[in-house]
Amino acid sequence: MRPGNNTTINAGKHTITSDKGVIINNPTAASYTNFKNLTINGGIWKNSSSSGLAGTMMRISYASNISINNATVYTNYKGHGIELISCSNVVVNNCTLKAQGKCSKTCVEEQLQIDLSSPTTAPGLYRLSKKLCNGTPCKNITVKNCTIQGARGICANFAGAGNESKYRKARNYHSNITIENCNVTGISAEAIALFNTKSATVKNCRITTKTPKSRNSYSVGLAVAYQKGSAPKATTKTKNVISLTNNTVKGGQQGIFVRSNASKKLGTVIVSGNTVSAKKGKKNAIKVLSAKKVKIAKNKTKKW
Repeated sequence: MRPGNNTTINAGKHTITSDKGVIINNPTAASYTNFKNLTINGGIWKNSSSSGLAGTMMRISYASNISINNATVYTNYKGHGIELISCSNVVVNNCTLKAQGKCSKTCVEEQLQIDLSSPTTAPGLYRLSKKLCNGTPCKNITVKNCTIQGARGICANFAGAGNESKYRKARNYHSNITIENCNVTGISAEAIALFNTKSATVKNCRITTKTPKSRNSYSVGLAVAYQKGSAPKATTKTKNVISLTNNTVKGGQQGIFVRSNASKKLGTVIVSGNTVSAKKGKKNAIKVLSAKKVKIAKNKTKKW
């Protein structure tokens, strides 16, 4: 389906099967308002293969005011149930995203991908027009009341190295990502990974990675990391806050891990009221590094 602006799809309890993906839009301009006002209600969305699509089932790009509610989306571990590229004001509510087939021990693909537009992160857009790949990030993304299981569960992505380094600047950072009341599981990588995200809230979630601790950083339950490049200025104002509260997190190397590998520290990082377990031991359950201001309080930590 290629819906236009101001569209509502009421799929109810119906099953929609495709030999490819199920929802896509092809933007014509690199603007959040290029595509707007899409609502998807319900539906069981599947690929015709019993092992699911090794691609993207719902790809929405350069869009605003998007709402996906009560949908169940199946795809292969190598694919994405929902991919948001350069989007603003999106709500994914009460959805189930579940991987099918076999998961390799080294797979790092996520069922819900929050992406910026670059040639490697959005090759489909690059094939449409090089002008669409200008590094625009996502902002104001809310994921709530969802059950998500994949190699990774949820990931806010970043650009690669080499020629992609120009998309690792402050203007390319995601902002205002909210994940609440969700059950998120990673099978071979982090359950939730928020890369190059300057402001986010994760609260009241159950977050588990089943990845062995031998996978090192990929075995973290909830990871927040700035990657190498010129990051946003480290400010403690509300617009630059990472808040991780009241979650139950189980990880390998760490349960919660926050770090900057970039030119600047993170702003304010709040870790409070969580129950956090790490297979590597209680002392490794919570690690917060490279932040200008850190508030860690009232957490329970243990070995898993």
